[in-house]
Amino acid sequence: MKKIIFVLYLIFGVNLLADWSADMLKAYNNAEYKKVKEVMVKACDDNIMAACSELALMYQGGKIEAIVKQDKVKAKELYSKVCDSGNIDACYKLGFMYHYGDGIKKDRVKAKELYTKACDNRNFNACYDLGVMYKKGDGIEQDIEKAKELLGFLCKGGIEKACSAL
Repeated sequence: MKKIIFVLYLIFGVNLLADWSADMLKAYNNAEYKKVKEVMVKACDDNIMAACSELALMYQGGKIEAIVKQDKVKAKELYSKVCDSGNIDACYKLGFMYHYGDGIKKDRVKAKELYTKACDNRNFNACYDLGVMYKKGDGIEQDIEKAKELLGFLCKGGIEKACSAL
C-alpha cells in the first residue's frame, strides 16, 4: 500500500509541483505579477510547501513588491505552516524572526525552540545562532558548555564564524 501511495505521489505530486512552478515562471517572465501571486497562493493553499516557503520569503523581504508587499506577520504564518510540515529551513527562518523581532514580537524562548529543532536536523545556521544565544545568555539561560559544544562542532566542520565565536 505504501508503494502505491508513493508512486501516486511521484506521478501526481511532482506534476503538481511542475505545474505550479511552470505557471509561476511563465507569468513572471511575462511581467504578469498579479498572476504570479495567484498561482503561488493557490499552490500554497493546495499545501505545496515549496510555494508557501517562497511566498513567506517574499513577504518577509518585500523585495518583489510588484508581487507582494512586505508583510512580516504573513511571512510568520507561512513559515509556521511550512515548519510544521517538516521543512527545517522554514523553522530556522521563523526562529530568526522571533530571535530578532523581525516584524513580530521578540520571543527568545520560541527562537531557542525553533533553532533547536532546526539544529537537531542539521541546519548549521540554526546551530550557530543557538550556540551564540547560549554563549551570551541571549534571552535564555547562559550555558557556556552547550555553546562550546555547538560552536565547536561547527568549527571542526570548517565554519570559520563558529571558530571566531568560541
